[in-house]
Amino acid sequence: MMSEEQFNKLLDSLGQPNWAEKWTFILFATSILIAIVSLFYVRLQIMADHRRSQRKAASDMCMKWTEFLAPETSSVTKFIEKLTPQQVDAVANLGVLEVGKGYKAVLVDMLELKFENIDQNIDKMEENGTIKINGRELQYIRYIAVRYLNMLESILLSWSEGVADRDAIFREFSYIYDETKNFTVMEVLRKKLGENSFPAIQLFVYAVKKKRDDEISRTYRKSVIK
Repeated sequence: MMSEEQFNKLLDSLGQPNWAEKWTFILFATSILIAIVSLFYVRLQIMADHRRSQRKAASDMCMKWTEFLAPETSSVTKFIEKLTPQQVDAVANLGVLEVGKGYKAVLVDMLELKFENIDQNIDKMEENGTIKINGRELQYIRYIAVRYLNMLESILLSWSEGVADRDAIFREFSYIYDETKNFTVMEVLRKKLGENSFPAIQLFVYAVKKKRDDEISRTYRKSVIK
């Protein structure tokens, strides 16, 4: 049997705070809080590092593109954009490309850095008002066009995969597609070379078209509301 004195001591002990347990709980809760804050900080650091690497990648891609572009590149891409599907087929499959003699200056501009006396040689290619291009000259035109597409595909792949900053790449490269200026990134040639040969370019062109269509729709809705 517990005496009255022992019973009262038990009640006193139960009523007194257990500071050891309290301090243990406080330390445990503090350590959990510190761990959560540390994890959050590490996550922020990882995100910041990732954003920096994306911006650097975008900058590197822009520099790579600038260094890649050559005087004949722009001439070749604009030239191919003006060709009919049948003419583009001749370029893609290295057949015989027939163009009007009005293209002589353009052809000289494209080929003069590679072939000596090209202006005179083009005169020899002319027949009944038509210039017929094949052989090395046509191979070179095709090479410049395909090299352009391959380089652009590699850059836009960094955009589609999120390796480079998507907004930065979009701002810097959206000029490559503009239907009003007949800039289609040589769409006909891309299809001739293979329907899915340049998926990143195709995806980027779709994104540019969608953004411009959305802007036109918003502008139209605003005009209607007014």
